[in-house]
Amino acid sequence: MKGKSSSKFQFLVMAGISSFAYYIIPNFFFPSITALSCICWIWKSSITAQQIGSGLHGLGLGSFALDWNTISGYLGSPMAFPLFTIINTTAGIVLILYIIVPIAYWSNLFEARRFPIFSIDVFDYDGKVYNVSRVLNPETNQLDLEAYNNYSKLYQSISFVFKSGFEFAALVASIVHVALLDGRSVWQQFIQAYKDEGTAGDVHNHLMRKYKAIPSWWYYSIIVISLGLGFAICEGFGKEFQLPFWGILLACALVLVFLPPLGVILATSSKIPSTATFAELIISYLYPGRPFANMTFNIYSSMSINTAFEFLYQLKLGHYMKIPPRHMFISQVISWGVIGPQRLYYPDGLYGSMYYFFLIGLTMPIIVWLLSRAFPAKRWIRSINFPVLFTASASILPATAVNFWSWCAAGVLFHVVVLRRFGNEWIDKGYLLSAALDAGSIIAGFVISASLQLPAGVYGLSWWGLDFDDHCPLASCPTVPDVNVPGCPTI
Repeated sequence: MKGKSSSKFQFLVMAGISSFAYYIIPNFFFPSITALSCICWIWKSSITAQQIGSGLHGLGLGSFALDWNTISGYLGSPMAFPLFTIINTTAGIVLILYIIVPIAYWSNLFEARRFPIFSIDVFDYDGKVYNVSRVLNPETNQLDLEAYNNYSKLYQSISFVFKSGFEFAALVASIVHVALLDGRSVWQQFIQAYKDEGTAGDVHNHLMRKYKAIPSWWYYSIIVISLGLGFAICEGFGKEFQLPFWGILLACALVLVFLPPLGVILATSSKIPSTATFAELIISYLYPGRPFANMTFNIYSSMSINTAFEFLYQLKLGHYMKIPPRHMFISQVISWGVIGPQRLYYPDGLYGSMYYFFLIGLTMPIIVWLLSRAFPAKRWIRSINFPVLFTASASILPATAVNFWSWCAAGVLFHVVVLRRFGNEWIDKGYLLSAALDAGSIIAGFVISASLQLPAGVYGLSWWGLDFDDHCPLASCPTVPDVNVPGCPTI
């Protein structure tokens, strides 16, 4: 056992040192290898080719990266996800990047060709970034409807439009998927936990019984204090946050609705749909034209869900490490805005059809459930996970095509090729390699920043490979004649 532990430690150290040494290349000498887009090198003057080939600003066909941070920085290490998650994620990316977005863009749906094919910005009709200050009342920070009508409607890139639609679908699909495919087991686990039963066969639960459980009043106290502070923030400070007290209660209600199904999706797939857009949608309909209220509500709802999952993660980690629950509790405790969905979606906006994605999210898990009942011998049917698939489609911004393709390729490489080649040996060392790659690149980045970039202003050799870019300057250009954008050719 000692020899085995020593071998694992040596592997961890060697992999970490290798990662440290290699990261100097993409971080200092050759940053452009973080996004290599081959098509852009061949067709340097074609807008369409660069839209198709750009890994950072387009569809990313043929783009790839030679940098671990590009692979894992946004999506997490592909070695930490099950294979079915990687397959569903790949399907989601193909669906949005190579089916829906190209068809919608080149058919000029929502006048998409006036704007970049891939962007998180919002635009006016002339293709320029939307000037929010032109439609805000400077005294109240609320929407000036007359100024808005005299300026322009709000437009989005076609990728961002469908990103929002898939976020709607992912949330509804999560609830339906868990209710149909996991509902019975989740309910049984809840009853057993409530009655403190069903734990005899779990060695971790057996060992943790010697510690005192966390009293319920600890949780209730945190809830009461947090609500009190939330009410004080909303009603105090001259009501500059714009959110009334009932907004805090509504945010808590959303947390109660989404926390259980999203928790099951996260536990089984390591992926979680975002609730941010849905939260902004709700408060913008109920309390329109108040950007600060929108942001405050989004924080109290979406961030509460994220914090709850992080808290559960730490408690679970402490459970496996046999750390007393009360100690874990104490360490954790210490330790849309202006325009509104009325003018963006329904009834006055261009993108009201995105609400059909709620129906899509409702329907697709039901189809999977019916197929699994009709063909019980086909176990792969239950691996079709539309919450994960839709979440992948909804994650293309701010993540880019090169992030996803590098992540999916690495996931298939490690889970299929390497696993079949090395078997149990890879199972033992896969997580060690993932941790070593992360640690090595993080330490290297810190050392380079602290020793060269910050004190001396030395960022590398002066050549074209120093740019953190895929060298596709035309990928963000419009493709209609009457829109003029600096740096783009006239059509």
